[in-house]
Amino acid sequence: MHSSQESQQNETRFLDHLEVLRRKLLVVLAMFFLLVLLFLLWSEPILQLFLAPIKGIPVTLVSLKPAEKFMAYLKASGYGALLCSIPVLLLQVGSFVYPALRGKERSLFIGLLGGMLLLFLGGSYFAYRFLIPFICTFFYSFNPNDGILPYWSVEGYVDLVFLTILVIAGVFQTPLFLLFFLKVGILRLETLRRYRRHTIVGIFLLAALITPPDVFSQLVVGGTLYLLFEITLFLGKWIVKTGGSNG
Repeated sequence: MHSSQESQQNETRFLDHLEVLRRKLLVVLAMFFLLVLLFLLWSEPILQLFLAPIKGIPVTLVSLKPAEKFMAYLKASGYGALLCSIPVLLLQVGSFVYPALRGKERSLFIGLLGGMLLLFLGGSYFAYRFLIPFICTFFYSFNPNDGILPYWSVEGYVDLVFLTILVIAGVFQTPLFLLFFLKVGILRLETLRRYRRHTIVGIFLLAALITPPDVFSQLVVGGTLYLLFEITLFLGKWIVKTGGSNG
């Protein structure tokens, strides 16, 4: 009888947690749709934000299909709302997890959440301010004497901007995953040090995959990712000293 009551109580608590999580996710969805609506009302300034990285490039954006111009405005508003909603999602998930933590776990979690937000914003800014202009400059200047005119699909360009920001913001989260693996003991600091050369090669291969095939862009992206790796090693020493894996 006691076991049955305890099982029912556990099930009730689990359902209560699910309900809390559902409400927090509904907040994120409400924020997303609110931002979509606001951005649609000011869709032209939002689209201009997407166009800003190519202001110095004499390329002509065109609408190749009847609905493409409309879709470009719609996508710019939706993509902008989605990118702005990601920090809200992180905060809502964080507020759901935080009450279940105790003591040092809470301060560690706050640091992790703050790091995720900063790296997301930093990666987004890096992609928007530096990488996208490099990519577009490369595409524009590629083999300029072949007679092909630089008329770009406006919808395709908006897609490129969004995907580049999303991928780079995601890649910038890598140090946090490495630090987490160090903390729980899945990964050893000595292993990261031992395979530093392999990591450098892997970083620049990744940079070559996510950037145009020009050396300057690859060096900028690869150098930034390598700097993040070295910061991870530096912070890893502190994690090891405070009870992480024995590097």
